[in-house]
Amino acid sequence: MSGQTNVKQLVKSLLSTARAFTTRSGGNSISMSRPAPASLGGSAASCRLRPVPLTGWAQSSVLPKPVGGLAGSQGRVAGLCTSVSKKTPTTLGEILSEELKTEESLYYKDELIDSVPAGFELTQTDGDSSMELSTEYKGETVAVVFSITEFRSDEGDFDNLDDYEDDEDEPAEGAGAVAPGEDDFEDDDDDNYEEEPEPSIDFNVHIGKGKETLTFECTTDGSIYTINTVNISNEDSPMERLEYEGPNFEDLEENLQEGFFEYLHERGIDYEFARYLFTVAIDKEQREYMNWLKDIQSFVSK
Repeated sequence: MSGQTNVKQLVKSLLSTARAFTTRSGGNSISMSRPAPASLGGSAASCRLRPVPLTGWAQSSVLPKPVGGLAGSQGRVAGLCTSVSKKTPTTLGEILSEELKTEESLYYKDELIDSVPAGFELTQTDGDSSMELSTEYKGETVAVVFSITEFRSDEGDFDNLDDYEDDEDEPAEGAGAVAPGEDDFEDDDDDNYEEEPEPSIDFNVHIGKGKETLTFECTTDGSIYTINTVNISNEDSPMERLEYEGPNFEDLEENLQEGFFEYLHERGIDYEFARYLFTVAIDKEQREYMNWLKDIQSFVSK
């Protein structure tokens, strides 16, 4: 009998506590405003307790645990306060400002940028999209010129490889029949999955001897580089003359291609050089974009 009395007293005590903190509305309780802890100087006076079902209070006499992991009174207030929504930018100036903040928070300077390839000098100017790495080699001038406007993401020669693979996938005449709908299902999977091509950047290597210049037009994706064409020019050539720019590099004999690569490697244009060039170009593009945002944001905000 005494046990039943204790249970009734406990339930009565819990219900009293619940009524002191909540008012009933449609079966759910709506929490009342709560004064801020004295230690916070009343800074959270506008915070409201989260709506809690009345049954939740009847099951436990403990307040809801704070959210977020803050300790002490700050943690309790953080758990009971609703988050303040940020104002959505509406004007062009506000949108530019938000974009700039995002880009600045994401910007990271790669350590490789400060490691200019041995013997080379990097030349760049803020606001100028072009850059140059230059050196000298046994009386020759070597200038590697590139621009952040030369980034591209096309698939290039991989289209031909895809056509070749498609031909191989076609069943030979007289081969076993494929179940109806099976082939279409596989084609749908291939169509839905399209791997995005990696970005690459073009650059030109100019090797000068007197009035003549040997130019290599190249492309790199930051890991390796390819030579597209090789041509030679002379300062004394008439301006109206249309000089022959040489064949497509891939059409040359393999040993000749290897010879040209070795020629560039001797002058410091190797795969490590290509990686540095690509990294510097990425960093340059990011910095120029942030400066562009700053300039326009400053203009429209005047």
